Amino acid sequence: MKKSAVAAAIFFAVCIFLYMENMAPSYNSDDSPETTVAYKTLGIQHPPGYPLATLTGKIFTLIPAGSAAFRSNMAAMVLNLLAAFAVYLLAGRVFRAAPGKAAEGAIEAAALTAAALYIFSSSSWLQGSIAKGSIYALNSLLLCLCLLALFKIEDSPGYFYLFAMLYGLSMCNHWTSMLAAAPGVVYYIVMKREYLKPRHFVLATLFFVLGLLAYIYVPIRNAGNPVYAWGDVRSIKDLLWLVSRAQYSGMEVRHTFSDTAGLLKFYLKNLFTFEYPWPIALAVLPGAAAIAFYMPAEGGALAVAFVMLVFGVASFATPPPNTEWITKPYLVSTNIFAGVFAAFAIFFILGAVKKEKIRSVLSWTALAAVSCVMIFAGRPDYSRYYIGYDYSKNLAKSLSPGCVFFTEGDMNVGSSLYLTLVDGEKFAPVIPVVSAYPWYVAQLKRNYGTFVNFPETSGVVKTYIAGVIDGNKGGDFYYSNVFTKELVANRNIVPDGIVYRIIDGSKREVITDMYMKLYSLRGIIGDKIRYDEFTRRLVVENYAMAYFNLADILRNAGNNAAAGLFYEKGLFFYANHGAFINAGLSYYMSGRFDRAMEMWQKALESGPNDPVVYSNMAFVYASMKDYAKAGEYVGKALMLDPANQSALNLSKAIEKAGLAK
Repeated sequence: MKKSAVAAAIFFAVCIFLYMENMAPSYNSDDSPETTVAYKTLGIQHPPGYPLATLTGKIFTLIPAGSAAFRSNMAAMVLNLLAAFAVYLLAGRVFRAAPGKAAEGAIEAAALTAAALYIFSSSSWLQGSIAKGSIYALNSLLLCLCLLALFKIEDSPGYFYLFAMLYGLSMCNHWTSMLAAAPGVVYYIVMKREYLKPRHFVLATLFFVLGLLAYIYVPIRNAGNPVYAWGDVRSIKDLLWLVSRAQYSGMEVRHTFSDTAGLLKFYLKNLFTFEYPWPIALAVLPGAAAIAFYMPAEGGALAVAFVMLVFGVASFATPPPNTEWITKPYLVSTNIFAGVFAAFAIFFILGAVKKEKIRSVLSWTALAAVSCVMIFAGRPDYSRYYIGYDYSKNLAKSLSPGCVFFTEGDMNVGSSLYLTLVDGEKFAPVIPVVSAYPWYVAQLKRNYGTFVNFPETSGVVKTYIAGVIDGNKGGDFYYSNVFTKELVANRNIVPDGIVYRIIDGSKREVITDMYMKLYSLRGIIGDKIRYDEFTRRLVVENYAMAYFNLADILRNAGNNAAAGLFYEKGLFFYANHGAFINAGLSYYMSGRFDRAMEMWQKALESGPNDPVVYSNMAFVYASMKDYAKAGEYVGKALMLDPANQSALNLSKAIEKAGLAK
């Protein structure tokens, strides 16, 4: 036992070292800036509010080390390491209940293997390095603690009360995940019903309510008018609106069976290609079946909870098309079960070795091998991650002091909140989607009313935007590079840095590359780092769109040579099919047929069945008097789209000249 304790201490010391070495120095390009603002200012986060995470995170922001973002990242690191320790305790208890008598050393090694499979899984490690991940790490910790307490109800009803209080507390964090795992809890209670009496359930209900009292933070803090709060919770109805995530209900109602099937398929693909190396992933389902078979109570509960968690996320999450990766953070807690199941599969296989000493040696060897493979495969390159921070600074550089910035998109919103409420930058970010709520307008007035005049809301977003602009004559106004078209209709907007500037129709529009004022692109160019999908979608592609937007203006103004150059600059960040086509058109119009063909060839690589590209290439061949090749490409275009008017016209022109083959 002493040797096992030393081994466990060494293992977790290595985990701490690796996590500290790879922790991000600033915020990630997701909801992390918003999360950090809430921690720093004791705010109220977007639905469901996450009061428990906010109170926990606030403690870490008091540590005198680094920026507020770094301290919030520390919260994620510590909570995830504690979650891994809880996985180790949970696996140890379950494995000790397995049939047959295994040596303590083999059990300890298997339990640590389960912890390694959780802590070093790709999503868990990433979320354990960034502020937003502290919410998911806390969820994993509480889920493990709930299961640990639940699995000890045979020892004393007191553990049932402890479980109930922990479960209530967990509902004050990521309650949707805990609700999804509830069938596993119910299953175990039914299996162990002889240990529980009606009075135990009555008392457990009281303890559950006691855990829920963390929600009291929301109305109490709201009464103090925090600088950042999502909603105005002054009644039970207001609290239910926040906690129930009513704002998102429309998206979840639209969820279809096809959506569920697609997300289940994504989960399996992600399990084998991202979370774990495929040989380890192969052990998860057999391990789940074995643990449920040999330990129907504990193992069955784990298997049911695992299945329902995965199915719950797949049944309710509704990400936009081709963004299934958004669900990865929600699935972090499933890696608890995947880790336990895969570790049990290894434990079960090694059980065939009869000599205890050899089995123990093989178990510790398996732990070392699995840990090394997982570290090599899942290690995030975040110790040099400044991409989110640099994006916010590039945003600030694009804006003028004292301006109004209408902002959409998670990273634009989060960065703006962090810049103004934590860093003290002087501009007023306005989030159009919530400007219809009186509570939000009141918050704008408190935070930025000293230099911007905010009208009362009419309940109509577009009208409110007009009211802000009309009420601040002579001011500077900007809109984010992500925007709802209807909201900027009839507005004269031009690219300015990585945002749009809203200009008065009477002012002269000047288009110049000097508008691309960038602070830094660390990690994206030069010494690149590996980053996640949120960074690619919310930052890297936004840089690309800034260049594409400027290129569009230049092309429309007739400056095709410059437009082609800026399309290519944007394509460095994001290989967008439409941008390849537009770059080719710009080069074609400026007489650079070779560059046009290069761009369209790349467009075919991303969209091989696009008739427009074939039609465009046919025009180039016709311009170069290569009519045979032009006819070939016209044919390809018409095969894909017989109604393609440009291709039809060119085909007729070739035939009329008698030049078609």
